[in-house]
Amino acid sequence: METVLRHRKNIEEKWQREVAKTLYEIVMERERLSRNREHRNEAALRMRRGLDRGMNVQNTCLYQDYIRGMDQTIKENMGRINNLEKTLAQKRKKLIQASKEKKAVEKMKEIFIRRTAEEARRVETKQLDEMAINRHRLQAEGG
Repeated sequence: METVLRHRKNIEEKWQREVAKTLYEIVMERERLSRNREHRNEAALRMRRGLDRGMNVQNTCLYQDYIRGMDQTIKENMGRINNLEKTLAQKRKKLIQASKEKKAVEKMKEIFIRRTAEEARRVETKQLDEMAINRHRLQAEGG
């Protein structure tokens, strides 16, 4: 039973690591998304300021291309975050299942230990009772 329990604990710990890894990936992707939004907004602001000052067409086109590229990158960031959140939900379900299975084995172990101890007490009590009866019988016969 110890082997099964150890195996269940290992599975649970594996899913805990997987959940933590995915949470970390989500945090990192959100940070990238935040930086990309900042870069995009800064570029849009610089372009507006440049247009107010009479920026040439070539530079305006460069800014527009950069902003479109950042919009695409932001969209991709959001897609990755969405996929990671779905993956996280699946991993959490597996972690919950692994925890339940580990707890079930732990409960079975507790029941086994309790029953074994109860049986040992019954056997000991029976042996002590038999010894007392035999001693009483010997005293009655001998005395």
